[in-house]
Amino acid sequence: MKTEKIKISQIIQNDNCRNRDVEIASLMDSIKNEGLLEPIGVAKIAPNKYEVLYGNRRFQAVKKLGYHEIDSIVHQTKDKKDFKIINLIENLQRKDVTIEDQGRVIQELRKLKMTDGEIAVRLSIPMSRVKKMASCFMIPEEYKQHISKVVTHGCGAKHGKVPMSTADAIIKVRRDIGMNKQELGMLFEHAKNDHFGNENVRMVAGLVKQGNSVKKAVEIQNNYVMVRVNIPIDKEQMNRLLKKHKTDSKADIIIKVLTGKIRERIIAFNNYN
Repeated sequence: MKTEKIKISQIIQNDNCRNRDVEIASLMDSIKNEGLLEPIGVAKIAPNKYEVLYGNRRFQAVKKLGYHEIDSIVHQTKDKKDFKIINLIENLQRKDVTIEDQGRVIQELRKLKMTDGEIAVRLSIPMSRVKKMASCFMIPEEYKQHISKVVTHGCGAKHGKVPMSTADAIIKVRRDIGMNKQELGMLFEHAKNDHFGNENVRMVAGLVKQGNSVKKAVEIQNNYVMVRVNIPIDKEQMNRLLKKHKTDSKADIIIKVLTGKIRERIIAFNNYN
């Protein structure tokens, strides 16, 4: 779309925009050194009157630097819902967006009747990540700072940080079995360890369902190590077992064989060098 130079005095900002002073200061330094690298998006709401759709921080930085005009892409739509969606999506695409902001924006987009699938398409991310971002918004404030924005699978994003996928698993377990604040904190503290991931959380949930306290369940799972191994299994035998035991999960079959619930020797390719 065509970029135009519009006077700062002709542009207003949405009252809902959230800009942190430290972010604006950093952006001002960047603009002073490198110039404005990307235009802002505005909507024409009246003759010579515009409203910021996206680029709120860039607009604030340029305004504080004393610029009289700014490069802008003018959108003709007057649909307030579209304005808000564009602004929220742009906020989510920022590199420095916090876990709390990610979840808050997802919730706001849902309120605007956007489905998780639509949000995923607009952001070019898997729908599973959208759900995790929303779930992590429900985490108590004192634990949000420990969550990594990177969605990883298995164990920790890095030591001292809880992967978003593991945080999501903890929230699901909390809903499933019920946990008080102390028990929730216990799981988050363990999740900050490099060797406590999604599977460990699910194991704790299973142990609690068997009658153990959360504390005892955590102690029990510490005696086990999670192992993931790719083993070529005879296809015909696996399909037969899946059908016989009415499941679509190959992992479920292997676990039942290992625990003796299925008394059958698995035919596996074992000619590794």
